[in-house]
Amino acid sequence: KRDRSVWPGDMGISTTTAYVSTDDLLATKNSLTTLYQHQNTSTGELPYAGPEFNFTGSDTYHMWTLIGTANYYLYSGDKSWLDGIWSQYQHGVSFTTGKVDGNSLLNVTGTADWARNDQGGENIEANALLYEVLTTGVTLAQVEGNSSLASSYSSQAASLKTQINARLWNASVGAYRDNPS
Repeated sequence: KRDRSVWPGDMGISTTTAYVSTDDLLATKNSLTTLYQHQNTSTGELPYAGPEFNFTGSDTYHMWTLIGTANYYLYSGDKSWLDGIWSQYQHGVSFTTGKVDGNSLLNVTGTADWARNDQGGENIEANALLYEVLTTGVTLAQVEGNSSLASSYSSQAASLKTQINARLWNASVGAYRDNPS
């Protein structure tokens, strides 16, 4: 936590650090639970900062909550917690995959992101995060006994990977470009 609020982007580092250094994941569990409690029930969007801020409008921080969910389960094995938020997790994944465009890449419309200029569109950061969401979502769907959803997430991840490599890889310099242009 930072500023007495939950910032899911920070959890990309803090969850693993807490697990490795103290094996204490209570703050992670409480932070994720808080974010799910403030999820937009109609759209599935998760806030990019918890109370007192309750900011929305960041596709990347939204996905960090989904990645944090997978990491928390990986480190804790807390299936009862996962069972309790499972439908919300799926709604959150649907919110993001609903933004995959005709090029089969995530088209970022929620551009609030910390210290990143030119956020938006088909960028490598967000598409790499979506790939992580989908691949870890396969495991969570299997844990939840939903093999058809696991298969769907796996197929979506494979398609996304193909398009990331086709549209965002710059072979002449041997690196990914930030966006197609």
